[in-house]
Amino acid sequence: MIKFSFPSVYTPYVYPSLFKTFQSNKKCSPSFDHYFSPGNYILTGSGKESLFIILKTLTKIFPYKKQVIIPAYTCPTVAFAVKEAGLDIVLCDLEDNSFSISKIFLKKVLSENTLAVVTQYLFGIRENIDELVKITSSNNVFLIEDCSQILLPKNINKSIGKKGDFAFYSFGLGKVVTAGSGGVILVNNKKYFRIIKKEVSKEKIHVNFQIIKDFFILLLYPIITSKYMYWIVAKTKLNPAKEKTSYKSLEKIVVSELSVFKKKILDGQFTYLDIILLKRKENAKKIRKALNNLSIKHFGDNEYYLRYPIQIEENHADDFKLKIKKNNLGISRMYKYTINEFGFDVVNNTSVFQNAERISRTLLTLPVHSRLQEKDIIKIKYFLEKLLVKQTKSIII
Repeated sequence: MIKFSFPSVYTPYVYPSLFKTFQSNKKCSPSFDHYFSPGNYILTGSGKESLFIILKTLTKIFPYKKQVIIPAYTCPTVAFAVKEAGLDIVLCDLEDNSFSISKIFLKKVLSENTLAVVTQYLFGIRENIDELVKITSSNNVFLIEDCSQILLPKNINKSIGKKGDFAFYSFGLGKVVTAGSGGVILVNNKKYFRIIKKEVSKEKIHVNFQIIKDFFILLLYPIITSKYMYWIVAKTKLNPAKEKTSYKSLEKIVVSELSVFKKKILDGQFTYLDIILLKRKENAKKIRKALNNLSIKHFGDNEYYLRYPIQIEENHADDFKLKIKKNNLGISRMYKYTINEFGFDVVNNTSVFQNAERISRTLLTLPVHSRLQEKDIIKIKYFLEKLLVKQTKSIII
């Protein structure tokens, strides 16, 4: 008999909220407001939608600036939001030892046509963006922090999402905190708060088919993503680590407010956010220790990871591409193309994005969710050992 193991992130935190969503039409309780200070955040339908709203607002104020600089290796929906806002994509290579955009490369592609720069915290890894703040501010360019993959305990989150002019978060499937979809815009430049607020649809969300659909997705998601059924969901759009995203398959962005239903789902999880994050951090430490003698590169240290990224050597890349498709361990290549390789029109398409291209070929990500057990980590280690020829001391970045 198959025994389903429900993740702690869902059982005590999401499920109770599911059955309270059709009660009163109250605002989010203090736990949500405690994380996102009231007065500078706006709830939206998704992270992609949040970025789209920010850019659409800015382009109306500064219509002569048509370019947005984004990382060459990032989630394709970032590029899609730029295009949907009617703007041009300019790619920036990554730093040699992180997922942050290269400051040297950034200075080369900045121009008088640059409206904004989007920086990222991929996989939940914190980056120091002080230099990016200086570069963008000195060039009269907006800095937007992509926080869609990072959440930190409130007591240590002193700067993430707070140094740029704007930031946005995502609560889609596969995120640390999820309502199936949903997003937040943080407006640190106060004079734009009301303007951006008006861009968000004022339509009231009623109890309709979409809410019922969201209800059942959240109800069933812990079951269908269990290790016994992951092979099914892995082939669908419900897979949070799905390898391939087609530019043409992305739906047109429709601006909406986050429903009361989803607000309550999120609020229930934010109440226990520190517990959720601590479990992920502990699992990441166990993985790092287990893989310490393998010839792989680790990213970050002591982070609250969304997924744990590792980089393999180039000579192992092709073999891994074939083998990880068949694994049932949650190992994923995440984004296996750079943005220009996804088929987006890019202003500097002829440029070479050396670091981003290498990452797209050699990066693997491992699960750190609350259901991960010691035996799962052992299986992951054994799987990687079989595919790696050398077993030298791992390089710590």
